[in-house]
Amino acid sequence: MDGLRERRKQRTRKALSDAAAAMFAERGFDGVTISEIAAAADVAVGTVFNYFRTKEELFFDREGQLTAGLIQAVSGSDDPIQAFRAWHESELDFLLDPRAADLTMRFFQTIAESQTLPDAELRLHRRLETALGQALGDPILAALLLAAHRSVLELARADVLAGRPPRRATETAFAMLIRPPTGGPDQR
Repeated sequence: MDGLRERRKQRTRKALSDAAAAMFAERGFDGVTISEIAAAADVAVGTVFNYFRTKEELFFDREGQLTAGLIQAVSGSDDPIQAFRAWHESELDFLLDPRAADLTMRFFQTIAESQTLPDAELRLHRRLETALGQALGDPILAALLLAAHRSVLELARADVLAGRPPRRATETAFAMLIRPPTGGPDQR
């Protein structure tokens, strides 16, 4: 029975996510209400909140997968920077997959046009940073790694929104983590 219940939960979660994604792409994040999403998924408004605490969480519905994948990638690694980099590259590959270029463009446009999503995205990255810091036992390294991830993502997003091929600035960002640029403050 638990297997059936779990499959139903997954179907409901997916129905909510799919309905919301379609509506956000069509009308923008700020132009859609939770009650409209519930109606499109044929559930009660309260059901939406059983799966997602906020509308922003519904937009960034992959947060659980991101966090789990990140923790799995770095846990027990002898080289957490390279393990994080592999996770980062995998996430960029997912997001910038040319086969989903239209979806990526709509995703980025929805964030750019929203009053609330940029702040929600920053909070998501802070939660990832906290989880990574706990997994590594090093909050400073976690902050540096997530800053590199965000910076590369922001460059790629700017390129996609401008209609240019996305830059892959990972090499530059991670080279700075391993070997900081010269000519800066005195390094003792």
